[in-house]
Amino acid sequence: MSDQDDYPKNTKNDNTESEYATTLSGEVRLQKLLAHRGITSRRNAEELIAGGLVTVNGRVETTPGTKVDPQRDVVVVEGRMLPREKETFLFLFYKPKGVISAVFDPDGKPT
Repeated sequence: MSDQDDYPKNTKNDNTESEYATTLSGEVRLQKLLAHRGITSRRNAEELIAGGLVTVNGRVETTPGTKVDPQRDVVVVEGRMLPREKETFLFLFYKPKGVISAVFDPDGKPT
């Protein structure tokens, strides 16, 4: 038996659903937006912001915790505009019984 077995398992999930969202909506901290878009890590984003290398809607921003709206605000990092996030669409298809999900079926079933 290892020492780990002596400790109770933490089964409580404190994470909210929004932490797992693939898109950011509403106002978020500027450094979180930069990290989410893959520009840099949150910590490095704080340094870029504090160094005056990030503008929001044409104004130099030096406060890392500043809230921005990813859908409305124009963010520029080191002279390059942060690309807007593309909208994701999900299509669901109900496959009736007996229908094959393939381009061709050698047995002749409907596809």
